[in-house]
Amino acid sequence: MKRILVAMLFVAGLSFSAVTSVSAQDENESGAPEPELVTSSWMLTFTYETPRTIPIEMADGSTQWYWFMTYKVLNDPRIRNNNRESILFIPDIIIADDRGGIIHANRDISPRVFPAIKDLLRNDLLESPAQVSGNMLPGEDFIKESVAIWPVSDEDVDEFSIFIAGIYGETCTVPHPITGEPMTERVTHPRTGEPVMDANGEPETRPIYLRRNRMLRFVTPGTIRNPQRQSIRLEEETDVMR
Repeated sequence: MKRILVAMLFVAGLSFSAVTSVSAQDENESGAPEPELVTSSWMLTFTYETPRTIPIEMADGSTQWYWFMTYKVLNDPRIRNNNRESILFIPDIIIADDRGGIIHANRDISPRVFPAIKDLLRNDLLESPAQVSGNMLPGEDFIKESVAIWPVSDEDVDEFSIFIAGIYGETCTVPHPITGEPMTERVTHPRTGEPVMDANGEPETRPIYLRRNRMLRFVTPGTIRNPQRQSIRLEEETDVMR
């Protein structure tokens, strides 16, 4: 199941991976790039709480259940490669479940959810997902706290993985399975989606990059009849390239 979830996100990640710095990577038995044993790029210290569920009363009187996971990020100046005045933190969190669902956390979420979570936790330092992005100065005084939110699936999900991008600077290109050369993708206009042409009138291309992600794999045995009683257990925590 782990390989299925990682493979799903490996393919999905090709279309929206960001570029920061490139580093050489080893490859595993499937040919997919793997993270460096000791990253040569910057990294933010990431800690989190086990995901929980919360019911939200919607405007029409119905109840919608959501998962949420609170987290903290720190620009720790003691880390060897964090030798800069600030690090830009833009979280990109995706959830993949064993039913084939792939969800971007914090997208298309009711505006009622975050205030309800903040009230529940009574944490005045908790920043909304829309506000947490930005430059992080080094040191404990500048820790950021926020939350990843996504809807509880209508399916009976027994396992899901959370992929967190934006906490590492490490990236790599995707090698072509035959030639070994870096794979490329066509550049499209961010608004129209139309191909961007180069000076010769040919479609412009760029290398495909993968980013180092923290992966948290949870098992959720039971059913969704009572989401507030949904058991959840961390099964694995590792880093992958996506």
